[in-house]
Amino acid sequence: MPEHLILHDCSARLERRTILSDVSLELASPGLHCLIGSNGAGKTTLLRLICGLLEQVSGEVSFRETDLLRIRAAQRASLLSYVPQIADAGVALSVYEALEVARMANPASQVDPESILRRLNLRELAARPLSRLSGGELKRAMLAQALVQDTPLMLLDEPTAHLDPPARVEVLQLLQEIARQDRKLVLCSLHYPDLAAQYADSVILLREGRIMASGDPLEMTGAEMLAELYAGSTDRLEAAS
Repeated sequence: MPEHLILHDCSARLERRTILSDVSLELASPGLHCLIGSNGAGKTTLLRLICGLLEQVSGEVSFRETDLLRIRAAQRASLLSYVPQIADAGVALSVYEALEVARMANPASQVDPESILRRLNLRELAARPLSRLSGGELKRAMLAQALVQDTPLMLLDEPTAHLDPPARVEVLQLLQEIARQDRKLVLCSLHYPDLAAQYADSVILLREGRIMASGDPLEMTGAEMLAELYAGSTDRLEAAS
């Protein structure tokens, strides 16, 4: 029987503004699940809520019968890894050193960094500082950090941001492979419905801080659904392209 990530009546506020309202969602593992919506819809906030990085929250987030919002950070790090949209490439670490640091977050990890470097074609870059990586290389290095942490949940915020089309496809292919071969639950926010339709096992539509719909990727990314999702949004044409 598959494991599930379950969100029940989750809400979040930043300062005095409500960003998410009454979000309930159930996602099966293994699987690649893509969260799409316009800029400002609350995608990043939802991922950060699941990670326990927000203070003004309510509701429940559970996985393996554990409420992720009410456990210590060390225990949470053994269950989930988080790849933010923007990395601090200015830190004085090489790619290999960054993987070693990430693995320390989960002492139970049995993953060999060398195997991840090979898998993501990073071996030749292992000694290179993060500050000297291209955008695509840095995205792969960030994904490698999540893999060496070796958690059953992986959350990624816009992993295709600022990449050219071939690199976007490469990232989604990797995430699909990780979900299926490594038996993980991978949840990522995306700005490209066409990629979600092609690679995701399910798609979640987030509009103005609420779940508009979720389910079959082709149904969720149909013309009528996207028109409703991006109605009134200035990034509608870019997101649907």
